[in-house]
Amino acid sequence: PGLDLLQLESEISGLIKPWETQLRELLRIQHPGEEGTQLYEHYVPLMPSHYRARVEAVEALENIQYLELLTDEEKIQFDLKPFTLPSPLVGSVSLLYIYSKEKIHLIRIMPVLQKLGLHVIDQLTTRIGNDEKTLGFIQSFRVSRNDGIKIDEVRYKPLLDAIVQHVYQHKTENDPLNGLALLANLGWREINVLQLYRNLSLQLSAPLTRETINAVLLRHPQCSRVLFETFACRFSLDPSFGNLVYRKEVLLPQKKQEFFECLEKVQQVTDDDVLRRLYELIENTLRTNFYLPKDADETSISIKLDSRKIEQMPVPVPFREIYVHDVGMEGTHLRFGPVARGGLRWSDRPDDFRTEILGLVKTQQTKNVVIVPVGSKGGFVLKNTPATREEAISESQNQYRRFISAMLEITDNLDAQGQVQTPSHVLSYDEPDPYLVVAADKGTATFSDIANEVSEKYDYWLGDAFASGGSVGYNHKREGITARGAWACVMLHFKEMGRNIQTEPTTVIGVGDMSGDVFGNGMLQSKMLLLQAAFNHQHIFFDPDPEPEISWNERKRVFDLPRSTWSDYSSDLISSGGGVFERYAKSIKLSSQVKTMLGTDADSLKGEEVVRLILQMDVDLLWFGGIGTYIKTPDQTHYQVGDQANNSVRIDTSECQMKVIGEGANLGLTQLARIDLANNGVRLNTDSVDNSGGVNMSDYEVNLKILLQQMLRSGFIKSKEERNNLLASATDEVSEFVLANNRGQHRLISMDCIRSSRNFRLFRKLITHLQEQGMNKRSEFIPSRGELDQLEQVKMPLPRPVLSVLMAYAKMEVYDALTSSNLPFEDELTKTYLEYLPPILFSHFGEKINDHPLKKEIVSTVLTNKITNQAGSTFISRMAKVTERSIPDIVRTYLVLEASLGAAEMRENLYEMHDISESERYEVLIELEDVLKMLVRNVLNSQTNPPGFEKIEEYHALLCDLQELPANSTPPENSAGDLTVEKTKLEENETENQSFPRSVDAVRVSLRRLRLAPDVMQLCSNKDMEVSAAFRIAESVEHTFGFDWLRERLVELEPGNDWELEFQDILLCTLDTNKLGMLEVLLAAHTSKAIKEKDFSSLLKPLEARNSAQLYGYVQSLDQVRAGSSITMTSIAVILSRLDFLKNISPKT
Repeated sequence: PGLDLLQLESEISGLIKPWETQLRELLRIQHPGEEGTQLYEHYVPLMPSHYRARVEAVEALENIQYLELLTDEEKIQFDLKPFTLPSPLVGSVSLLYIYSKEKIHLIRIMPVLQKLGLHVIDQLTTRIGNDEKTLGFIQSFRVSRNDGIKIDEVRYKPLLDAIVQHVYQHKTENDPLNGLALLANLGWREINVLQLYRNLSLQLSAPLTRETINAVLLRHPQCSRVLFETFACRFSLDPSFGNLVYRKEVLLPQKKQEFFECLEKVQQVTDDDVLRRLYELIENTLRTNFYLPKDADETSISIKLDSRKIEQMPVPVPFREIYVHDVGMEGTHLRFGPVARGGLRWSDRPDDFRTEILGLVKTQQTKNVVIVPVGSKGGFVLKNTPATREEAISESQNQYRRFISAMLEITDNLDAQGQVQTPSHVLSYDEPDPYLVVAADKGTATFSDIANEVSEKYDYWLGDAFASGGSVGYNHKREGITARGAWACVMLHFKEMGRNIQTEPTTVIGVGDMSGDVFGNGMLQSKMLLLQAAFNHQHIFFDPDPEPEISWNERKRVFDLPRSTWSDYSSDLISSGGGVFERYAKSIKLSSQVKTMLGTDADSLKGEEVVRLILQMDVDLLWFGGIGTYIKTPDQTHYQVGDQANNSVRIDTSECQMKVIGEGANLGLTQLARIDLANNGVRLNTDSVDNSGGVNMSDYEVNLKILLQQMLRSGFIKSKEERNNLLASATDEVSEFVLANNRGQHRLISMDCIRSSRNFRLFRKLITHLQEQGMNKRSEFIPSRGELDQLEQVKMPLPRPVLSVLMAYAKMEVYDALTSSNLPFEDELTKTYLEYLPPILFSHFGEKINDHPLKKEIVSTVLTNKITNQAGSTFISRMAKVTERSIPDIVRTYLVLEASLGAAEMRENLYEMHDISESERYEVLIELEDVLKMLVRNVLNSQTNPPGFEKIEEYHALLCDLQELPANSTPPENSAGDLTVEKTKLEENETENQSFPRSVDAVRVSLRRLRLAPDVMQLCSNKDMEVSAAFRIAESVEHTFGFDWLRERLVELEPGNDWELEFQDILLCTLDTNKLGMLEVLLAAHTSKAIKEKDFSSLLKPLEARNSAQLYGYVQSLDQVRAGSSITMTSIAVILSRLDFLKNISPKT
């Protein structure tokens, strides 16, 4: 009853109707007209019989429709629907289809499905085609979720479809986190975000594996979803999230609470730690390009991190970090300040490329103290490196473009008016930050033009100043700037030994070959070099008895050849017994000359054995110009060195016999090896000092391009060609600036050697201070307390390599303080800024070039280098300690007094003197700085407000009058100064007896007089006295009461510990206070007229009359100490305490 016979008849008719007829009718209904017929004729004849028997017509219709969607671009199609056939599995099983023009083998498709969290029950493949052609493949899978939950096909089909499509289009990776599509309802791009943070966490040296983090995220899908939702809440452009203030104050705190509520359900501590680490990274992300509208092929995601708020960051912690994730590349860029520059490398360390970059940036930080920006470093790795070199280079260039683009997409820009523009579609949680500059590095030496091309594509304000070293800029090899800078240091090493390497024959061994920038240019710097042996990764070169001129000419010829090797060196021009050999030769026959040179009796040796003997040769100079670390200490293992390729040739410091090492290349020897060699008399600096010329010149190129770009935008330059010509015209002046920086740093280290040998404790205090400022003593290989004790006991200076590191960190502290102040913007320092620029540009533009965007950083850099190079690494921190003044106040005061004293002219005169040794020159320069320090200290301690630049004229007139006073204008009078008088007369007699008086002696006499300058300045400023009268009285007080003798003895005493160093400072202040107190009391007892007319004995009488007992006690104590064989700080303290009575004398009495 109730049976619909018509419906039943229709259903039976359909069932008995042939399959082909059913499909034809369905096609006609879905595709009316000719289209349905054409589809039938196109597909059905090629459908195999087993397919027709197995598949219903309705399903075949769907299959045809999906096959029709296949194109050359869309090579696969995806479908997911319920499995409806009767089966015990029907409740949890779905049917998944993949359509493709070419067969996808199971070995390719199964991993994709497995990482989606699908369990494949079985699979069928159908080929639609015949013997002649194939229209496509239909692969059907019965699948279920790994967790057994029924798949909601309607909900998850779009997510799974997109992942499968993009995996096969190589736009996303086949990654275990793809399982979050089913578990957390996340799309492929959303999963990419979590992949990025997972990969970043792994690069931060987290003690966890990729598998562990994957498992945690998959085990806690709700937490994973909240992690992404937090990211979206920070950066999504959806207006429903509101503005930044609303997000920060309302939404993000809510998300944080939601995340921590999720964490309460997490049982395992490891899982909790992983999730917290990921949340911390997201919480401290400042920007992303994720929500930028992009083409389908642009799949990179970049984020910018506030690194110093992230606890898991390994030290040193950068100022900002940009991390980039893409399907074919992973990269990072670390910046240690708002204005920072450094190379981007193509790394071959996918598991720890950030660790590699962080290690390199440590060297970069110390090297960058001579340039405007602080250190930065970046790098990327390829995820799928092609097999051939050509393809690999092409792929690296492509990924380099994507890396640069992703970074620029979240970097601020400057418009024509210099206003900061944040990229559209990017929400920013940080301050304006428009400075991003890169440079060439390992693997990217020829990529600068690519970077600048991307920069100009994004209309980035730096244009082709974005990456230095491109086709328009300073060619380092052509200018030889890195080698010339290192050579300037080498020349000073020899000059300090009393030798001139440019005019005297000098034996050399080297690492590198003549085609290399640093080695080739270095070996052309002097025509008197005797290059006896060299090696690189291919060859060994021997020339036992070279003729300087002939060998120089041949080196020059080989250097000029394109891509030359040692085998291009003419054998006819090599001395007897020499030649060129393969480095990895099994056996090299040694001539008698080579055997003598190498100090071996062996007739033949392996190539690598020969290299070891070359490094052990007794020569004047070892020149590093090639890659590799070749010297370690006996206590270091080859593993600790980290250069496995050269383990077999590396030697220990105990085997070294060279006198000087020039580090044109990086890491030629370990820092511990440098220190050991320096302690044993070898002269060397560090690579960051020697080869800083290259990075310095690159920085000039960038900064000049920025300036000239400004001139171009303002219309003062008419074309880019004119700009390029102006840049080129400044080459020689820029080169000289760079070389001056190399010389300045080397001389600083040499003078700090002298200073540390005199007051070792002052440098120990500096080490402690810099540690407090963030220097890692262990990673910088600063000697231990026991090692420092040993050096101090045997009266040895700190080794130059250690002083190099201390110099760098001392400069970093000064630079940071200056850039954080307004001092660089003071009008009087415009001259400092202009002195940084090549004169040719100032002559061309005049005052128009005053407003460089980096003026503050430029001035801070110039001042930092100038003052530290002159006054020493300890000056600023020590002066800040004893005066309790800020670094900008100390710098300003130093500049005022330096200008007042005419110190720059005095230094220039000293450097032009050719009749003194380099060590004596350093001694006098230190004496000059000691006078300046005394003036700075006195002025800062005696004045409430530090002097401004307007005081220069007043101070200059006063100090000039003081220096121009006739010699012996006031012979010292009586009592406690007698011994000093005798010493002064003796010095005068010695000077008179010299047949040729030297200019330096006059300088030293002038500097001795200037030691009274603080007292004279006080009397002239406060008592309105004439310079001659003030000097007469001040000198008389000095000699009469032995203050000069006491000061000399006090300075000569070397503190044995930090307490004694503090005590020494206190005593120096007490001495100055007592002297000023004495002057106050003396002058208060007389009228101005009496002071001018009376001699010092008369001026002293009222004080002697009223305080004879106290004065007698003081003089008696002083004479007692003078008569003794030794003097201590305690005895000086007792002597000075005898003058405490001055505090109780009212000046009015």
